[in-house]
Amino acid sequence: MRWPRGKYNGRRIEGFKVSLHLHLLRWHLIPRWSVRTAEAYCIWLCWTVRAEASYR
Repeated sequence: MRWPRGKYNGRRIEGFKVSLHLHLLRWHLIPRWSVRTAEAYCIWLCWTVRAEASYR
């Protein structure tokens, strides 16, 4: 089995980082999902959850 590689930089993906952010001044009543080049995130109410690949 080969290690997965990044689509744009060709580097080996070692794992994923998941982070949770709390924004007290910015609220979104309708959930928003987005997937960018190397990062996926969801925003709902005052929370933001981000997931991105870790490269080596």
